[in-house]
Amino acid sequence: MIIENIIDSIFIVIIICWLLLLIQSHRMFYTFRKKYPEIVKKNISNAFSPYVDPEKILFFFKRKNISLLQNDKEIWRLRQQTKLLFFLSIGIPIIIAFLSIFFFRRGSSLL
Repeated sequence: MIIENIIDSIFIVIIICWLLLLIQSHRMFYTFRKKYPEIVKKNISNAFSPYVDPEKILFFFKRKNISLLQNDKEIWRLRQQTKLLFFLSIGIPIIIAFLSIFFFRRGSSLL
């Protein structure tokens, strides 16, 4: 009973992290697009289309664009938050997988 509650809680945390990442990355992209439409037109293909394009988010993590992004404090803050959420959204499931393997190999008294 306890283990099921723990697993449910972990899945909820992972889903919340993914949702926050989605919201934050969209907020960052649309804020940047609103402030700098000429840069967006020049550097991001399909930036004004409603379709999903990985280039829309990858633009913010290319080394050549870092100096441009650092000049705007709001965009830089959103980028840092998005980066943190990205690493958490990947790291939490990996850490949980390793912990569960270790936990179940040793035997569980919670079952």
